Amino acid sequence: MIDTKDILKCVRAVELLHYGVDITQLDTLKQYWNIKEKKLQSRLSPNIGDFLCQWTPEVAEFIQWPLGLIFARRGQSFTAETNAGTEPINCTVDLDTIKQVMTILKQKGWCKFEGINPTEYDAEYEARLKKLKAEWDYHDTSDAKEMIENLSNDAISDNLNCLLSLCEYGEEATKQILASWNDSPKHFEIETLKDYDVIDNRIYIKILEFDKQELDIDVDDVKYLVISRNVYDYFFCSYGSEIQSCYSLSSAHYGFYGMVALSACKGNFIVYLTTGKPNKCNVIAGTKWYVPRMLTRSWGWLGADGELFLDRSYTGASLSSYETRFRKLIFKYIGNATNTVTLPTAPLKYAEDMKKWHAKYQFRFYPDSIKVQDFKYYGVCYGNRCFVGNGEPFNRTLYNKAQDITEVPKGFKYLSHYEIVDGAITELRVCPITYLPLKPDEVRSKYAKFFKEPVPKLAILTYCDGYFKVDAFNNGDRYRADNITIDTCTNSQVSYKDGSKYRFYNAFNCDKKIPIKVFKESISGIISNTDLNTVLVRYIEDDRVTYVKYRGKK
Repeated sequence: MIDTKDILKCVRAVELLHYGVDITQLDTLKQYWNIKEKKLQSRLSPNIGDFLCQWTPEVAEFIQWPLGLIFARRGQSFTAETNAGTEPINCTVDLDTIKQVMTILKQKGWCKFEGINPTEYDAEYEARLKKLKAEWDYHDTSDAKEMIENLSNDAISDNLNCLLSLCEYGEEATKQILASWNDSPKHFEIETLKDYDVIDNRIYIKILEFDKQELDIDVDDVKYLVISRNVYDYFFCSYGSEIQSCYSLSSAHYGFYGMVALSACKGNFIVYLTTGKPNKCNVIAGTKWYVPRMLTRSWGWLGADGELFLDRSYTGASLSSYETRFRKLIFKYIGNATNTVTLPTAPLKYAEDMKKWHAKYQFRFYPDSIKVQDFKYYGVCYGNRCFVGNGEPFNRTLYNKAQDITEVPKGFKYLSHYEIVDGAITELRVCPITYLPLKPDEVRSKYAKFFKEPVPKLAILTYCDGYFKVDAFNNGDRYRADNITIDTCTNSQVSYKDGSKYRFYNAFNCDKKIPIKVFKESISGIISNTDLNTVLVRYIEDDRVTYVKYRGKK
């Protein structure tokens, strides 16, 4: 049986047709015919009479309606009845008439008529669909003009460079990410999509309205399928739209962290349905940025034979009922729905590149459908669904870090070392040897003399009279001068506000004395549990000061 709401709209349409109204020209069916003045009006009045129509048994059988053949409108109320009693029947509706009504209402987008194939009531459906498909320009980006302009690489460059600075991946990795972002390939090596233009590392595919109808997607805003390798979109896969997950910039799970970094490698994409218009959202304090509007999104993986495999899909809460249908719609356009769902394992085209990248940097990401160890596709949600790689990159969310900034200068470029002064992100000068911050009149840090080669990850401690403190600390490109604290809890953890945490266990407790022998014996073993290159300890014993270097990881 079709939805009762659709039945009601058919009844409204029949009444208006009975009085000679051309319903194809209407914007709404919620109107009444004034019998005396012979005109339409939106409200009831004394000149609006009741209306009863009778459907033939063939109509009732066609729409699978078991509740009587009489439909009555009395005032604003509608009822289905088995007989009309003494009331006059205004008209009888036969099967041909109801099919014509259904065709009009379906074309107007007012009814779905779920459960009935359109070819059963619309005699011209297949011919019209064939003609539309033949004329449809899937490459047409005219309705995405606003999105293309506001999310062009030129338009988002400042924002992206700011985000990458805050991520603090390190200069080497970030340069590779930016190089990938600036790349302008002619195609994405996806076999079914090779003839589509790549615009700012995005492919736009215009959705055919009939495809939405076929899958019963009653979401007018679905206009484009976007296949993107633009790292800016990776940042906003779960922020700036209704979609929320561990990938959000405001999530303490930092799911985005590894996927953004992985954009430096070919063979991975973000796939989403959109309206063709961007969203605006708050990223830095008091400012809104243009970001992609995603109705649904999945990570995509390029197979060895040019297939596009989809990861798990996500939608916002209000569209969650469409998630499966959205996925089918995407499959319709990428052309490998069966393989994507059922294939137990499939090699990825750029698996070796991604393996090397992951092994080198250990950036964490959250795969739903790939096996990370050898980068193979494992079907939807059959993969190694866990964070992979290093520990938490920050102790604050990226969103919270960005909120310290109130402006991003025009033409802003990535900074491997930065500080935020009065809400402005500016370059921080650091020592080329120790990577510690420099005063305006300094060329090198006072600790540089202890090292012959650069030490990207360095901690400097002082031990005196049984107690220790941290004098300085860097973590490669993550150093901030005011970000050092000592955790005096039972576990005795040295923690840093930028999120880097190194455990020194109970031996390094700063609220009680530690014998110097215990301190020296402990630190050599403890440093091996960190990613520090060197710990430089200043020992103050009576009037004697000595410096000792403890080597960590190369």
